[in-house]
Amino acid sequence: NFSNTAQYVIMNWNKAEITAGTFQTLDTASAVLFTSAYGGDANTVGKLTISGGEFKHASDTQEMIVDHYDETNKGNAVVTGGKFDADISKYIPTDYVQSADGTVEKLGETNAVAKVGGTYYKTLADAVAAAQDGDTITLLKDAELTSTLNLAKNITIDGQGKYTIKAANSFTVGSDNKTYCVLYVSGEVTLKDVTVNGNEKCRVIFCDKGKLTIDGATITNGKAPNFIGGYMTSSASFEMKSGSITGNKNAKGYQNDEYLQYSSDLWIGANANGALTAINGGTIGNVFVNANAWSASNPGSFTMNGGTVTNLYVEHDANYGATFKYNDGTIEHLYLSKENGNGQSIEVTPVKGVIYNGGVKEQDLVTLTMKYNDGATADSTYNVASGTTITLPTPRRSGYTFNGWD
Repeated sequence: NFSNTAQYVIMNWNKAEITAGTFQTLDTASAVLFTSAYGGDANTVGKLTISGGEFKHASDTQEMIVDHYDETNKGNAVVTGGKFDADISKYIPTDYVQSADGTVEKLGETNAVAKVGGTYYKTLADAVAAAQDGDTITLLKDAELTSTLNLAKNITIDGQGKYTIKAANSFTVGSDNKTYCVLYVSGEVTLKDVTVNGNEKCRVIFCDKGKLTIDGATITNGKAPNFIGGYMTSSASFEMKSGSITGNKNAKGYQNDEYLQYSSDLWIGANANGALTAINGGTIGNVFVNANAWSASNPGSFTMNGGTVTNLYVEHDANYGATFKYNDGTIEHLYLSKENGNGQSIEVTPVKGVIYNGGVKEQDLVTLTMKYNDGATADSTYNVASGTTITLPTPRRSGYTFNGWD
């Protein structure tokens, strides 16, 4: 056991290696460890290596390692083991990590945040930086971000069904769409079996090019700076195979807006011209398919081949109407904007096989009420555009055979 009353517990001018022992300062000391070269002398190179031991400082005003005598005389410390009661990450090689209890150990399955193949990384950002197109980044722990993570490569992030990417309480947002989000997607990115949590600090995802695929991921707890939740725009493509996009919020002034409230979870931008914008499975709370003066001949479009959507709004603005193709799945509420509606819309009955366009006229709508009177099939009401083909259910009545609708 080593201690001191002044200066340092260990003062190294040449070469020193520490493999074990306990090193602790008293209140009157300057730091636990010192290492520095001096004057270019071959015997004062200031190299310190630590592979074991326990290191403690008496107060937060004391440093753990001082690595220079002055601005011109500096040393070097490399730590690959031991336990420290202060952050010494600047002295740790990239393939080692300091755990929460202060122990320094080699990165591996139990202490890394992520891996790519057999290589382990301290942070998700490190893994993304090292990944090549086509790689899968596998999360091994929850990852907290303090600023937007840019995903510009063609990669998969796999949360293994149990890990989360979350905006930290100290998350710092930027001043534009690309930096006011947890993830900025500009490559071809698949989020697989991972939760991305905005922690109500910012929008969860912004994507303006490339392709975003949701495959078992949960996108939640985002809070937009305005009225746009998960944001797909420009040349971006979007595909949802499974998972959920729910529980996101707009800014306070838009949460109960007449129509912009429906943009909280997913916004399909007016000029999004990606090859595919579709949900094939999973659950989305609110979807807004946008059209405006910037859409020109390319308003937003959205195809539903499966899954569940609670509220879907198809906009018409500045003489441009967005498009929604409903092939399969479940929609609880479908709203079509009136012509240049400015929030005025009409709720219609979702009918599979129909292509809907924003800009509906009330005179084009027909309300059809079916009263089956068979004692089994509930009456149903359809509010649809004139000319829409509806597949009606088959009534049942004891002792009768239904031959079809005339």
